[in-house]
Amino acid sequence: MAFLPTGRLEFPDHSPTVERPYNCKLCDKSYTRISSLNKHVLTHTVDKPYQCTECGRCFADRTNLSRHVSSIHTRDKPYAYHKCGKRHSRNFELKSHKSRHAGEDRSKCDSCGAEFSSEDSLTVHKCRKTK
Repeated sequence: MAFLPTGRLEFPDHSPTVERPYNCKLCDKSYTRISSLNKHVLTHTVDKPYQCTECGRCFADRTNLSRHVSSIHTRDKPYAYHKCGKRHSRNFELKSHKSRHAGEDRSKCDSCGAEFSSEDSLTVHKCRKTK
C-alpha cells in the first residue's frame, strides 16, 4: 500500500509506480489499459442497465452486479478472522475488520517504535516517513 500525491490510498496491485497512461476525464483515476478505463467510465454514466433482483441497486457493468450479489446477498463468506470468527465476503473486508480489533496484534515500526492496529496502517506510516 502507498499514498498517491492526491492522498488516495493504493494497494500493491494498484502500484503508483506503474505507468498509467489512460486517465479518466471525470475523476482522478488512471489505468494501465484502455479497456480498464472504458469499463471505469461506465460508472459515471446515468445508464445502469444491470439491476439486482434482491435489492434493486443498479450497475453499469455486469461484473459489478455479480460482485455485489456474491458479496452482499449470498452466504459465501470465505474470509474468517481466527480471533473472533467473523466472516467476510472479500479479503479487504476482513483486513478492515482486523484493524478494528485495536490493541490486539499491534504492528510495530522498526524505525521509531510507533504501534498500529493493522499491518496496513503500519505500511501507510512507513510510506509517509520515507517521503
